[in-house]
Amino acid sequence: MHLAVEINTHKIITAGLSALNVTDGEMLPNLLKHTPPKNQCNIK
Repeated sequence: MHLAVEINTHKIITAGLSALNVTDGEMLPNLLKHTPPKNQCNIK
């Protein structure tokens, strides 16, 4: 399981499941596609 977390509130913004051999770096582009715009979740 891969998570994108809002740094101030610690709320999960988006999550993804993958096979064991998939790295965080490989999942990052897909997770970013599903995050709200920067001004809505304090992503820096």
